[in-house]
Amino acid sequence: MTGGSVIVAPTVAVAAKAILEDDEVITHNCDLGLGTYIRCFVFYFKRHRRLEHYGAIVNQFGIEVSE
Repeated sequence: MTGGSVIVAPTVAVAAKAILEDDEVITHNCDLGLGTYIRCFVFYFKRHRRLEHYGAIVNQFGIEVSE
């Protein structure tokens, strides 16, 4: 294992990154409001949910997986 831990912001930007190969602790002061904004306006699943397309998923039965 080479490490490479990162803290990623909701905007997908790398907020903090480990730079050593030894044990290391990384921290970042987060704007939790940004996460709420992204969740409510960008990834607002409730608004974009299309229930009419769920039928193909929920009506499946008897699926067999071949080995």
